[in-house]
Order: sequence, then structure tokens, then C-alpha cells
Amino acid sequence: MHARHYRPQSPLHLLRSGEAPPAGDGVLLRMGREMPADPLAYAAALYETLHRLDVQHPPWIALELPPDTPEWAGVLDRLRRAAG
Repeated sequence: MHARHYRPQSPLHLLRSGEAPPAGDGVLLRMGREMPADPLAYAAALYETLHRLDVQHPPWIALELPPDTPEWAGVLDRLRRAAG
């Protein structure tokens, strides 16, 4: 566990499946494409991915939310904290 949860400087939008990202030139991260479809792999990649993108200063970062199931609970908690 991180002592403090990472929150990117770029606005972070959490999207339900099929929901459109904000307008403009941001970064969209989708399950099974830019982000792993496995909860453990996703959790391992999450902060590194956000840090890497945030240093590029995109206008926004949007993440497609994983399923709201017990195996994804830790990832969903991290995403909600990062989105602040």
C-alpha cells in the first residue's frame, strides 16, 4: 500500500463501459486494450501508467471502469481515490 494514493495533475475521468470520454485531446485507457483485463495485472500497472501519462500533461485522462465485482474492489478503490 502506498502511504498516500497517487492523484494525477491532469483531470482523471472514470467512465462506465460505453460512456464517451470528454471532448478534446486527452488519453483514453480501456479495459483489455491500453489497460490489462486481469485485476492483478491492472493493479500492478495502474500507478505507473498514470505517472507516465501525467508527465506528458494531457488535458485529461479517462479510464474505463472495470466491473464492480469483489475481485476488482481494490482497483476500484484506487481509481476512485486517484480521481479524488
